[in-house]
Amino acid sequence: MKRWIVIFITMLIAGVFYLGNSIPTYDGLSKEETARMGPEFRYFTHTIDGQNLHGAATGDQSAPAVIFIHGTPGDWRAWGDYLGDAALWDKVFMIAVDRPGFGLSAAEGPIVDFKAQASAIIGAALREHPGPFILVGHSYGGPIQIQMAADYPEHISGLIMLAGAIDPVLHKARWYHHLGGTWIGRAATSDVLEASIDEMLALPAQLEAQNSALKGLTMPVTVIQGETDWLVPVGNADYARENLKHANIIVIEGQGHFLPWEQYTLVKAQIFKHLEDQP
Repeated sequence: MKRWIVIFITMLIAGVFYLGNSIPTYDGLSKEETARMGPEFRYFTHTIDGQNLHGAATGDQSAPAVIFIHGTPGDWRAWGDYLGDAALWDKVFMIAVDRPGFGLSAAEGPIVDFKAQASAIIGAALREHPGPFILVGHSYGGPIQIQMAADYPEHISGLIMLAGAIDPVLHKARWYHHLGGTWIGRAATSDVLEASIDEMLALPAQLEAQNSALKGLTMPVTVIQGETDWLVPVGNADYARENLKHANIIVIEGQGHFLPWEQYTLVKAQIFKHLEDQP
């Protein structure tokens, strides 16, 4: 009987984490894809507080700058369409990062502390551009951009938050995160998903600690949220409305979680709007 219980649990974990294990191995971009990013495209790796922070940059370095911050799991390539958009090259200098623990920033392992992630990202970005920066974050990237804005307000001019997971009540770790944190769960999954599980297990406490930071932000914030998002519920938009002083809340009927790709035109328009609204 015990043997069948072990087999059942193993199969359950394998099913839960199949999607995470199907994430392709990080190998950069092909030559054709790199060429599509424009003549100014390049990779960078900077060591900040002992953490190697990898990313990519493109565009006019004398223009205002945007930092793109991916969710969990993920890497900078989530923003490839934006870095490959010639209309954006002419208006902004774009930086997309691999957050600590992911992509080519994974060597030192995940960093679940928001403040440490914010420090690594802003430190690397400032070596590429003097700022200030517009931050565009998706999902788990939402609370990271909030932390960056709270800790380094002199370097941040605005936020565009896409399905940001910011409400501590709505983002308690789920049963499969706890299952994934066990030895049998870790044996059944990949390094990149392990990093994501570690982040999700730490997320509730990190969000609780961040609560007061939201209330203190003074820069313009645009929150875009899908009404039918089951990963980051629409209640996060209500939380933003209650706690962010200068937030423009956009809730899209029938929209799920994948805003950066499914609402590309809207997100791009919001980048241009933030540029126009800068002093």
